[in-house]
Amino acid sequence: MTIPEEREIDLMVYKLCELTYEEINKIDSEFEMSKEEYEKNE
Repeated sequence: MTIPEEREIDLMVYKLCELTYEEINKIDSEFEMSKEEYEKNE
C-alpha cells in the first residue's frame, strides 16, 4: 500500500467516525488537509 492510499483510508475512517477537524489534528500530527478541504470532502 502506498502513502496516498493510506491517507485516503484514514480520511474515510475519520469521516465514518464523524471526527471533527480539531479531533483529527490531535490524533494525527501528519494530517495535511486544511479545515475547509476536510469539511467539503463529504
